[in-house]
Order: sequence, then structure tokens, then C-alpha cells
Amino acid sequence: DGFAALQLPFVFLRVLAAVLLAVQLLLSAQASASPRIAVLEFTGPALPPSLLLLLSDQAREGALESLGTGFLVLTRENMAEILSDSGMELSCASGECEVELARNIGADYVVSGSVTMVEGLHFLNLKLHESAKGSLVSSRTSKASRGAELVELARSESVELLLPIAPAKVERTVI
Repeated sequence: DGFAALQLPFVFLRVLAAVLLAVQLLLSAQASASPRIAVLEFTGPALPPSLLLLLSDQAREGALESLGTGFLVLTRENMAEILSDSGMELSCASGECEVELARNIGADYVVSGSVTMVEGLHFLNLKLHESAKGSLVSSRTSKASRGAELVELARSESVELLLPIAPAKVERTVI
């Protein structure tokens, strides 16, 4: 009886460990069930790299606003780590490359953006591709006369760009 009493805490710990493992697996399965979207770094030969990084960050914020918690928006760091582990780099310019990069990091959708200068105006071009089919889902082009306008457009235009895949009711957490 004394030996059985000593085994009771170990049995309890084993059961607790099994329950915790099951909960962890369930949570990770739910997280991986969410569609993943990657927002690539914007390109624009006439713009400073810091502005391009800010534009892509604004597009990520627009993705969060548009898609809510139903999608997993990959961060720059997430993408860099996944690619580094597979021996690849984050740079990409063409539509075909964008889709391939998205497939390599396990993203269901990918957003790319570029800025072109024409006659003193900045033209922001955004594209949304579906990775599995490689198809263009949505595209938006807008213009701005200043960099500050571009920053505002990157967020608002990305919200509009993602409407075709956005859930009907977006859950938002306000803190």
C-alpha cells in the first residue's frame, strides 16, 4: 500500500503532462489552421530603404485591420527566419518570384508593393497573389505627391486590396 501511495503523484504528473501536451497540440493545430499571409518588403528605386520598410509595415498593419484574427500575418522577422532555415533570401521582385517565395515560407497569400516615380508623383502599386494557384487575386494602384501620403496610402490601400479574402465580420481587439 505504501508503494502504491508513492506512485499516485507520479501517475497524476503523467496524466497532467499528457493533458498539457494535448492542449498544446490542439492550440498549435488551430494556429496552423489559420490562413497565412506574407507582406513582402516594398520596392522602389528612387526611395530611401527606411521609407520602403515603413510602407511594408503599414501594409502589414492594414492586413491586420482588414483580416482580423482569422489570418496569421507573418512579420518580417518570421519570414527571414523561415527563409534562413531553408538557405534562401527575402529579396524578390517579380510576380512569379513572389508566389514562389510565399510557397517556400508556407504562406497562403502574399502581398507585394512597389513605388514608381512618374513626373514628380509617387505611384504605389499593390498586388495580392494566392500561393497555391499562383493567381493574382487583387491589385491596387494609387498616387501621392509626398512620402507622407504614401505612408497613409500603404495602409488604407492594403485594407482595400485584401477585401476579396477578408472575413465577412472582422474581429478586432481594442486595448
